[in-house]
Amino acid sequence: MENKTSNTRKQFRTFLIFISVLMSISTYSQSLRGYLVEAEKNSPALRKIQLEIEQVFEAIQEVGSLPDTEIGFGYFVQETETRVGAQRARASVSQSFPWFGVLKAKRESEILRSDAKANLFSYAKRELFFKIKMAYYRLHIHRKRHRVVLENLEVIKAYEQKALQALETGRATASDVLLIDLEKDNLENALERHVNLGESAKVSFNILMNREEDTEVKIPMELPVDLDLLRYNKTLIPNNPQLVQYDNLEKSVEKTREAVKKEGLPEINVGVDYILVDELPLADLADNGKDIIMPRVQLSIPLFSKKYKAKEKRLKIKQEELQATREEMENELRMQYEMAFSRLSNAVNSIRTYEESLEKVDRAEKLLLTTYETAAIDFKSIIDIQKLKLDYELKLINAQFDYFEQRSILEFITQD
Repeated sequence: MENKTSNTRKQFRTFLIFISVLMSISTYSQSLRGYLVEAEKNSPALRKIQLEIEQVFEAIQEVGSLPDTEIGFGYFVQETETRVGAQRARASVSQSFPWFGVLKAKRESEILRSDAKANLFSYAKRELFFKIKMAYYRLHIHRKRHRVVLENLEVIKAYEQKALQALETGRATASDVLLIDLEKDNLENALERHVNLGESAKVSFNILMNREEDTEVKIPMELPVDLDLLRYNKTLIPNNPQLVQYDNLEKSVEKTREAVKKEGLPEINVGVDYILVDELPLADLADNGKDIIMPRVQLSIPLFSKKYKAKEKRLKIKQEELQATREEMENELRMQYEMAFSRLSNAVNSIRTYEESLEKVDRAEKLLLTTYETAAIDFKSIIDIQKLKLDYELKLINAQFDYFEQRSILEFITQD
């Protein structure tokens, strides 16, 4: 009878694993990726950054434009007499031109600022994806714990029936039945706890997805675990968008410094005046009443240039601040990488160890059931080995969650 129970349980576990693997193969590639695509589409934080990028693009057009053209008109209330007639009115138009290269430097500075905003968007998206992955894996783990506890509860219920039958034939005692009943209560409590944790994890996941809290979340019961650690390359850390963002901000400030230097040079103003002249009556003069056209060029010379020097110095300090911040951030990412890589290695080793331990426990359980085929059943030993098996199963699940967590951190730091 015990062998039949063991075989039934093994068949049940094999069926679950088979179905889980099929679900993993068919849905994992589209499930998590599909959620990430949906999260990116619905994220208000990413939309906010996109709008900020659009504003920066408009600012590029602003700084790349010349100052406004000045147009003027004047009327002489008291006419000014000249040899060829009285001046009646004056019209003028003028255009200022900053020193050569000022507008180009400002425009390049804004372009680099827009690049930094784009880097910020990439970083925010990467951060959102990390949160989605963690919520996804957390929900997966809670559901997996629920499944394992439920499976063990079904086995304990089967043993309870056997204990009641054995009690009638004298092969078991009332204390055996009570011991099994206590273990069943513990598992039922654990099952309810995992149900509640799973519901809480589902709500958290849906909030991150920016959708209704009770939306159903489909996750395979088994997710692939890649034990290859070589694909996480720390030489990719400098490509992290947060670091590239500071590179672009520092370059933007450098271009602003270049513009400030040139703003301290003369500004050119080109214009033309047109003066309307009345004809003198009864006068036989050459050019009588001829209007006046007067081109002009002006230079605006910043004699007091301390403000430009002060601004340039302030921008230089800002550059040094950005460089220091970037260096600090890169060191932090490198430390996070080393810690995550170490923990990932430990998680991989733990997964292998717990899988081997479960195989040994399965063999021990089989031997135990075979030993008691004809003798009195030691239900205490059976319950003990069942508890040991559940303990290893839960530890394996925890190790898998550690693996998913550290893998997500490494992807966040090093992914392209």
